[in-house]
Amino acid sequence: MHKLVSACASNATRSVWTKIRGHKFWEVDCQMNSDAFFKSNFRMKRKSFKKLCDMLKGLERKNTNYRKAITLEKRVAIALYALGSSAEYRTIANMFGIGKSTVCTILIEFCHELWRCLWPLYLNKFPMNEIQLREYLNGFESLGFPQVLGAIDGCHIEVHPPAEDAVDYHNYKGWYSMVLLALVDARQVFT
Repeated sequence: MHKLVSACASNATRSVWTKIRGHKFWEVDCQMNSDAFFKSNFRMKRKSFKKLCDMLKGLERKNTNYRKAITLEKRVAIALYALGSSAEYRTIANMFGIGKSTVCTILIEFCHELWRCLWPLYLNKFPMNEIQLREYLNGFESLGFPQVLGAIDGCHIEVHPPAEDAVDYHNYKGWYSMVLLALVDARQVFT
């Protein structure tokens, strides 16, 4: 048995510490193909993508002596692809030439950075002081809904989008719309 263990142990040594992976999808396909190809994969135009990358500079990583960092643009692309498709991490990892755990890490970092950067621009009007929060909570509690801050609902608003973007507005009901989400307090006032 001793010989078997030592034989297995000697076969288990690794000659390299990283797996060689292809980088064709992002480095070639996304750069060489049309804007329609880009939009169909990332659910946004290249111009919007570049603007998003400019906003999320906190995702940028530096090269080390051991390996090159994944570029900011590629990190954003990985996160957008993961959020905009039903693909598994394994599939995304193979497409972008990275590991599954790296896809997961990038997605989590992207969501944290997106929240950090966009919260002040879009959600800073939400009442966050304790007095207002207590008022909202007490209002719902008096209606028999303890620990509720607001009631949210949505509806489809019919729109007539430009022809090149029409597919983005086509809903499951068979017509073009945008979804309006609204949050109200216990008095049915929009918050």
